[in-house]
Amino acid sequence: MSDQDRPGGGPDGDGDRLRELERGLRAARKADEGNKPAADRSGVAVAFRLSTELVAGAIVGALVGYGLDYLLGTSPWLFILCFVFGVAGGFLNVARAGIRSEKRNDGNGR
Repeated sequence: MSDQDRPGGGPDGDGDRLRELERGLRAARKADEGNKPAADRSGVAVAFRLSTELVAGAIVGALVGYGLDYLLGTSPWLFILCFVFGVAGGFLNVARAGIRSEKRNDGNGR
């Protein structure tokens, strides 16, 4: 089947259809720009994220401490120390996320 036999009449017809499609897409995107909802997070999603931050910090700290204790033979001191640092890092991440959330909500007028 040659290009002339296709619906649209060949390469120029396809180009016209493509340009028309691009114009339609641009118009649809412009019309949709004002309809984007603000990033609204439910309380459950925020709580899950914050608890995950805290638990992840504690787990990473504990694993690093365990690994260092295993390599250096200082059990359990580095495990305890790194676990405490991991929990502190988790709390720091939770505090940072809370500050970011407050700033974002203040900007939205909530």
